[in-house]
Amino acid sequence: MSYTATKWAYDLPLTGSAKGILVALADMADEANSCYPGQEKLAAMTGRSVKTIERALKYLEAAKLLVRVHRHGAQGWRTSDRYELQVDVLTVDLPDKTPTSQTAHKAERLQGNLSGLPDNLSSPTRQGDGAEENHQYESPEESLVSSSETHVTDIVRTDVEELCSLLRDSILSNGVRKNQAVITDTWRNSARLGSVKNSV
Repeated sequence: MSYTATKWAYDLPLTGSAKGILVALADMADEANSCYPGQEKLAAMTGRSVKTIERALKYLEAAKLLVRVHRHGAQGWRTSDRYELQVDVLTVDLPDKTPTSQTAHKAERLQGNLSGLPDNLSSPTRQGDGAEENHQYESPEESLVSSSETHVTDIVRTDVEELCSLLRDSILSNGVRKNQAVITDTWRNSARLGSVKNSV
């Protein structure tokens, strides 16, 4: 273990998986500040996936915090790379965030236009289509009696509007006041998604 490399890794202004992986490399480094663990070993040591290890190593290499040297066995096959830690580098020029699988895919897509997707296509998120319209969580009970102003959508689908009207009429028949049963974009999104599922 190289105490110089370990202290250097701890002192660098890094966050996230890149920090932990660099510290793990420094912990295994010899007196020349280099080591050659496999990515599976790094994953086991840090509790990260092999894909995360690969992304973090690329990030650390791009930040000039390490130099990767490919190694080959006696018969010519690839073995684990040697990582030479650049302990003289005391600053990080790249952003603090290590690339995630989503940002890595977006960068690759913009470079090579993967899967034939258009370049202006926004990255997928785990949020629903209505995420931009409703920034706060709205419970089902609140959505039924929402008195927020109805927004005009770009495309009006008659089947969606009919379904929303049926829902509103059903709510009103249960004694709810008119101003508490207003058709909102949340209703339209739910109705549209329900229509898509039923048509598949």
